Amino acid sequence: MLIILPTLTGMLLTLVLASACAGPATIDSSARFDAASDKAILVLGSSTLWKEDFRDPDRSLTLHWQEFDPKTLRLVPGGKGFTSLTRGSVRLKRADPYPAAQVLRVEPGSYALVAAGSGSSKTLYVQQKDRYVNKWGHTMVRGHYVYIDPLEYIDPGAQLAVGQNYMFSVAAGQVVYLGHFEFARHTRYLGGFTRARRFEDEVAARAALAGYPGISGPMIIVNPAKPPQSVAR
Repeated sequence: MLIILPTLTGMLLTLVLASACAGPATIDSSARFDAASDKAILVLGSSTLWKEDFRDPDRSLTLHWQEFDPKTLRLVPGGKGFTSLTRGSVRLKRADPYPAAQVLRVEPGSYALVAAGSGSSKTLYVQQKDRYVNKWGHTMVRGHYVYIDPLEYIDPGAQLAVGQNYMFSVAAGQVVYLGHFEFARHTRYLGGFTRARRFEDEVAARAALAGYPGISGPMIIVNPAKPPQSVAR
């Protein structure tokens, strides 16, 4: 099954899928990390607020991040990327507690959010490849009820825009908190996500880091809704 939305600049595209996403970036709770590390640590929270009756058996939320060039604000074809996975992400009421923030270990670099969704649907936030677009501007999916990697469908050199895409840069040895991202579904059916509401909960971020006693160094707060910051230490 495919849910389609018009393909215009700044609009969303939704692919409905039927299996789990690729494995997320993770770090063992006993791992050691400091300023001399050649990797970087990310802390982020993510959740889904379901506006009406919950109808999706998959309560997970996967965010797909892909490398981009800060000078051109374009994705890097064949560039590195990672995913973040939150299980039990669904909140049915605003008063429901948020899932715990995640702690991830990633390669240093500049990344943009290119897709988000559960195991049964994906919303793309960048332009897709022309060969998958029909004359009505809808996305054509190869087959049904199979896993589709969002990277197969997005333009590998897609243009990004400050204020429309979440982007950030992180250097080796840094511990960066990106904030908490709350996505929303406005109906009981599987539809596209709107752009996430971002907020900061520094207490929750530090509580997540407390579960990794081997990680040391100051936690830097970065807002990916703003122009990417320098990756210099």
